[in-house]
Amino acid sequence: MFDPGGRSGLRFNGKVFKDGIIGAWNAGCKDQRSELENIQAVLKDAAAWEAPDFFALAFYLISEEKDTLADMENGQRNQFLLDYLKENFTNRYADSIEAAGLKEDMDVFIRMIHAIHN
Repeated sequence: MFDPGGRSGLRFNGKVFKDGIIGAWNAGCKDQRSELENIQAVLKDAAAWEAPDFFALAFYLISEEKDTLADMENGQRNQFLLDYLKENFTNRYADSIEAAGLKEDMDVFIRMIHAIHN
């Protein structure tokens, strides 16, 4: 109920606002601001979320147990998987290419792929 003539201030829905309409407006804004701050926090968390590196994850799961990864955050898991991939695939692949005498050809190929995708 709205009672603009209340002696102690503006009465609205059982609440008394000593600052009248401004006090009622500010109280409503605080509730809305609080909700907007909650939404903003959720959006910041979502924006900061790192997607899993699915290639590195798949390579890891071919030969290792997934239990090791269960308690890791995405960022930590991605770094762990990239290190694993580098040690167990990328470095070995690079060594094989170099041993076959194809390093220059692969460098050209990689630059071409980067040029296409960037």
